[in-house]
Amino acid sequence: MGDVITLVRGALPDLEEPCPECRGAGAVLSPEWESYYAEREALAGARYGGGQDPHRVPPDPEPPEGPEEVECARCRGRGRIPSPFGERVLDLVRRHLLDAVWDDLARLEARTEAKIRRLEEGRS
Repeated sequence: MGDVITLVRGALPDLEEPCPECRGAGAVLSPEWESYYAEREALAGARYGGGQDPHRVPPDPEPPEGPEEVECARCRGRGRIPSPFGERVLDLVRRHLLDAVWDDLARLEARTEAKIRRLEEGRS
């Protein structure tokens, strides 16, 4: 059985690939910290290579309060995103499986509403 699974895996393209935004880490630098580091880098450039008196350059800014890293929005912290082939598989699942789920929910909602109406009629 394991040989068949290995054979099938080798025949299919990968369904996922590392997220290019977070490089597979699932987290990225928060915007606040990104701004902080950019400002520090600019001040360091002015201090040590900008031709200015290093004593006249303002001190480094205070670090932000929040977390340095936040969940990657593109992969939602998973570190992986669907490959183009994976997207096609997901589309197929959405079309067939989710349509059936929505149909089941609609039938359940209709039955629930009918029961509520019968209960309300019984109270009157």
